[in-house]
Amino acid sequence: MGNTCAGGEDGEDPGSFAPKSLKANLMREQKNRDVFKYYEVTKVLGEGSMGAVSAARKKESKIGGSAYKDCERRGIVSRFFGGKKSAFVDNASEHKKSYALKTIQLNRITDEFIEELRNEIDILRTLDHPNIVKAFEVFENKRQIYIVMESCDGGDLYARNPYSEKETAKIVGKVLSAVAYMHATNVCHRDLKFENIMFENKKKNAEIKVIDFGLSKKFISGKKMSEGVGTIYTMAPQVLQGVYTSQADLWSIGVIAYMLLSSSKPFYARKRRYMIDKIMRCDFKFHGPGWKHVSEEAKNFVSALIKLDPKKRLTAEQALDHKWLSTEFSLTDRRPPEEFMNDVHGNIISYHDTSEFKKMALMVIAHKSSTAEIVKLRQAFDQYDSSNDGTITLVEFKGALSEFNYTEEDVEQMFESVVCVR
Repeated sequence: MGNTCAGGEDGEDPGSFAPKSLKANLMREQKNRDVFKYYEVTKVLGEGSMGAVSAARKKESKIGGSAYKDCERRGIVSRFFGGKKSAFVDNASEHKKSYALKTIQLNRITDEFIEELRNEIDILRTLDHPNIVKAFEVFENKRQIYIVMESCDGGDLYARNPYSEKETAKIVGKVLSAVAYMHATNVCHRDLKFENIMFENKKKNAEIKVIDFGLSKKFISGKKMSEGVGTIYTMAPQVLQGVYTSQADLWSIGVIAYMLLSSSKPFYARKRRYMIDKIMRCDFKFHGPGWKHVSEEAKNFVSALIKLDPKKRLTAEQALDHKWLSTEFSLTDRRPPEEFMNDVHGNIISYHDTSEFKKMALMVIAHKSSTAEIVKLRQAFDQYDSSNDGTITLVEFKGALSEFNYTEEDVEQMFESVVCVR
């Protein structure tokens, strides 16, 4: 499900389903509380010198809360989300739901790493997008920090290589949607790469999630960044020079698109200094067997992102409007069944008459739900979000409801009721 609606005809005045203060508090921070009173580890996924990552699930006695249970008892969630019992209102399903529990041993890490970790927590607290990994809770004591995150056990982009052109467009479109949203909130990722884009699960149509915000930064528009961070094979020339903007993320997406389309890297050399030389000269070609059946439009798309001059490089919003993406990742390809869309339209009317408290409760439940649990709702959101940037403007909202006989005033009132949860 999508995250926000943007007010105003052109979306200049962004709003959201809830005030920023509430959105920021959806990730709870627990000081000096025992995480294992709330969660139980089901499997250790990996261990290292600094900590571990485990699969965990919530203890049955700790599922839900007063608002959650009140909404469940009255059938509010069930009615709004299509009139059927859903996974996220079922305590038994919630008990089975898997989370990723990240454990960091504070006495084993450097001050620099602690700073990166706190930076990641602070940034994730402000983000809410279907293609950005969610962090639900943070538990902290003197010795450890535990982060309860959305589980992404489908592997990274290397896990499903090679990809067709259509599959590439789908992945790139979703990554661009996440990055457009991040840049609109003045967040630059700074380490986009194959390893930091994960599949939510092992299903064929699994959603993708951008992860690892440790090197990300809140930037000030018009001000350059200077830290030399990231991974060399997706690093923009300006990052290597130490003077760059958020456009560095778009270079990285161009490299990722190149790799998805051809199963090869645009800049490769056995020695680091030779690779850096190629990056600095933007020296890449569409050669090799991987490019044999790739369309010219796809190549044009890649070339528009791997551009030496960041001012000539497409922005995230411009890239989303590129002809190649519009063709290979069209809105109609993402449309759920018509019956479900009709239910959504009807439930928007019901939502208009719902109390502010219930709207807030619904938002919290949606935030806690995985994309797999609300996959049809996510597809429905896409039908409204025609620009695929993770937000819905009033213009898009009107367009989605144009087939119904609502007056302009009715549509504007419905839009305001969705946006304005105070």
